[in-house]
This record gives sequence, C-alpha cells and structure tokens, in this order.
Amino acid sequence: MGNSSAGVREAPHFGVPAINVGSRQHNRATAESILNTTAHVDSLRHAVQQVADIPRVAVSDFGNGNSAGEFHQILLNNAFWDKGIQKHFIDRSAV
Repeated sequence: MGNSSAGVREAPHFGVPAINVGSRQHNRATAESILNTTAHVDSLRHAVQQVADIPRVAVSDFGNGNSAGEFHQILLNNAFWDKGIQKHFIDRSAV
C-alpha cells in the first residue's frame, strides 16, 4: 500500500497485489492486481478488504527475458540499417 511506482510497476511482475493511494501514479502502468484508491479512511478500508480476493498471478509486462537477443537480431537485419540520413551537420565555421 502506498503511492510508489513499485506498486504499479514491480508488484504485478511478482504477482503481488498493490493498493495505490492517491493520484501520483495516475496514467502509469496498470494491472488487474492494482487497486487505486484515495487517502480517505473508508476508501482505504474498502481496498484492504478487497485485496485479499485478488489472485496472485504474475504479469510479465516487461517482455520475455530475451531482449538482448531480440535486439541483436534487429541489428543483424540489413533493413534496419537502410535508412536515409536523418540529421545533417552544418559546419558554422565554413558558412
């Protein structure tokens, strides 16, 4: 319970329910295991009662653990390197 990004980013990855208090994490990552509530006593009490019913299921929003290999494959693809010049250098001393 709190308003830390650990509750909305890391907790779902480990299947741990989280109670997010307040609006600090508004528009951040979300999962079914995250309960959003206000700091009002009744809202907090209700969230604490609900959290026991949330299934402990890990959610893998961060990929499959093979990002280095996948990135390497992208770099090996010639189409990745077949790009036009995106930036131009203008030597101001020559102008």
